[in-house]
Amino acid sequence: MLGGKGLLGVMVGVVSIGGFLFGYDTGVVSGGIIFLKEDWGLSSWEEEMVISVTVLSAALGCVLSAHPAAVWGRLPVLIFAAMAYTLGALIVAAAGNLAVLVTGRFILGIGVGVASYLCPIYIAEIAPKERRASLVTINNVLIVTGQVIS
Repeated sequence: MLGGKGLLGVMVGVVSIGGFLFGYDTGVVSGGIIFLKEDWGLSSWEEEMVISVTVLSAALGCVLSAHPAAVWGRLPVLIFAAMAYTLGALIVAAAGNLAVLVTGRFILGIGVGVASYLCPIYIAEIAPKERRASLVTINNVLIVTGQVIS
């Protein structure tokens, strides 16, 4: 638990960005794939690969993050998730071909998966028990907000 309401609010806000990014990333590809399909002449299989690789790697990131989080702690693994998400986003932004795009989305998905698993756990751990449920709900609300904004 953290002392001070201000620090707790900042920590919950920062950690909940992981929820927003999870929602945003799951929704944004639906609009972007239209342009990618036209500009790059993607086949149906390639289109499905661009979309599904992030979901696959998010599932891997979620499953594989439990042990490192138990060994090294939640916060260092959340920092890794943020770095993976950032690296993946940069690769996607610079992608000039399908292989680079899929690689970037795979790395991005690892970050999304780790964050989707650890953000609510970390928030629950730092929150006082009387505010735990409402603070964890902020992460869930930001997932939906990310989907709406995308």
